[in-house]
Amino acid sequence: FEPTPPHNATAAPRAGADDNARNPGLVTGEATTSGGGTLSPVGGETSADRTASPVLLSAPALVLYTVVATVLLLLGFLVALKALRRRRRRRAPTAAEQILGAWADVTDRLIEIGVDVDPAMTAREVVTVSAPVVPAAATGRLDAMVPHVTVALYSPEPPTVDGAIEMWELADRFSDEVLDGRPWYGGVVARLNPRPLLTARTRR
Repeated sequence: FEPTPPHNATAAPRAGADDNARNPGLVTGEATTSGGGTLSPVGGETSADRTASPVLLSAPALVLYTVVATVLLLLGFLVALKALRRRRRRRAPTAAEQILGAWADVTDRLIEIGVDVDPAMTAREVVTVSAPVVPAAATGRLDAMVPHVTVALYSPEPPTVDGAIEMWELADRFSDEVLDGRPWYGGVVARLNPRPLLTARTRR
């Protein structure tokens, strides 16, 4: 029996080295879970963090977008309704109705720019009240329309198709000339003015 171990006996491995051998994750600074998965170091970024999350609109932004979309939809409907009514007037079944439709379209343009057109006014009175507001060229177009309107309303003989065509040519030129001298946004505001659609009028 030898009470002391032999000098050439193999030394016991260090505890730290043995732990590193069994768990290589400790060497690289990674931690392991009980299920064998690897955890990122403290402060690191996981794969879930790197996944882009969808951008969601906040409630105020959603309300704002809804309001803007609704306003744009209403404005588009307003412009389309005016264009549809203009087309219906131009394609009226008789020449007299076409002439009066052109005159109605002209008075709509005047109302859009702020001229106070009374339903009881005659065509000549409309020219008088609009003269201080509209350009001279547009006033000349109005003067040329008055005889056509008078024939359509009061003549025992119905107006001719040529008269209706000429009336609409005058009305189309008037629609362009009435905005001369106004800023570019003045025409936009005029076209979007809903007053002609909200005011029921008879024309003489």
